Amino acid sequence: SDPASFNPVYIPGAEDIEAGSVILVFRGIPAGACEDATDSLTIFIHRQPEIFAGDDAAVCEGESYILSEATIINGNSVIWSTGGMGSFSDVNDINATYIPSKSDILNGSVVLTVDHIPDGPCAAVSGKMVLNISKKPSANAGTDLYTCYEQPVTITTAEASDYSTLRWTTNGNGELQNPTSVSPSYLPAVNETGEIKLTLTVTGAGACFSETISDEIILTIYDELFVDTGDNDTVFINSPAILDLFVENGSGSYFYSWMPESMVLDSKAAYTETVKLTSTQEFTVLVKDAVTGCMAEGSKTIFVESSSESLLDFFNAFSPNGDGVNDNWQIRGIEKFPDNKVLIFNRWGDKVKELHNYDNISVVWDGTNNRGKLLPDGTYYYIVTLNKEAGSYTGWVHIRSEN
Repeated sequence: SDPASFNPVYIPGAEDIEAGSVILVFRGIPAGACEDATDSLTIFIHRQPEIFAGDDAAVCEGESYILSEATIINGNSVIWSTGGMGSFSDVNDINATYIPSKSDILNGSVVLTVDHIPDGPCAAVSGKMVLNISKKPSANAGTDLYTCYEQPVTITTAEASDYSTLRWTTNGNGELQNPTSVSPSYLPAVNETGEIKLTLTVTGAGACFSETISDEIILTIYDELFVDTGDNDTVFINSPAILDLFVENGSGSYFYSWMPESMVLDSKAAYTETVKLTSTQEFTVLVKDAVTGCMAEGSKTIFVESSSESLLDFFNAFSPNGDGVNDNWQIRGIEKFPDNKVLIFNRWGDKVKELHNYDNISVVWDGTNNRGKLLPDGTYYYIVTLNKEAGSYTGWVHIRSEN
């Protein structure tokens, strides 16, 4: 700055910097006849270090990152540090490897800093980069499901996170509705029953784009519940009717509900009796499987006749020979008149048999007299009294030992 002063300031030039040093000479100019006095010194010039940590980068959960882009110019010694809890393979290696910690992964990113360790007069420099950490995708298809015949079901327990795409697939024949939703619905195909698979597949996001994960559940589709209430029936006016049913394809344990409820004695029973009917009435029953919750309906119409004649059919012969064919006298329809009385007479007018509440099954004439002795072949006279309203019927029936 002032070469004639004792303490000048020297500003190195480009050539000095390029050469790395410069020699400065200090010369004293004598005041008289003495010779000049000189001295010199060498100034060594260090270039200012330049350091680069690398561009921001991204890794997938579980991966480490090699700091291959990091560089240092005009310097040798460095030290890496992290804003997280991960670790370096060698903190003094400019191209060290960083291993993210669990907390780094949870935070989603971490700042990595590289500092130059000064080994001369130059000031320390540093560089920073952000390492973004993508979480791996997760998929949980939820719990196994059950549904009734041809009834849609919605998946409500599935979970997925950290994904870019999501899709449900199935090996069933039904329709998956909203298959790219975490909670899709499945509509079984017609007649589709049994077990099918529902598979949830997700792909990762960000640096985990190549990660794919799947999970599956089993959907059980129950067989169709079938309720058989039997054929429609006919009863005499002011008489009750029997209602019963048979259920197929269920667990064997059911809840029942007959309707109209006011017209049956026990609306919650599988086998029940109606009130006395004065007109034709349709009865319906709702059956619910106690195990699966599946439901089905059945119905039965009870017709009401004001004439008992149309409800009865008196067989005119039977053969009580023990061969299992036509061994008992059948009066078709008499079970509709449970308070009946049947009297049997021989051709001389003697009463040989009396039965009450004849029903063709437990109370039935097997060709024996009141003492249990088999009567001889022949023609017998009967008087069948139904009830006060239905009246009585008479006629002849033949016993033949041979069919």
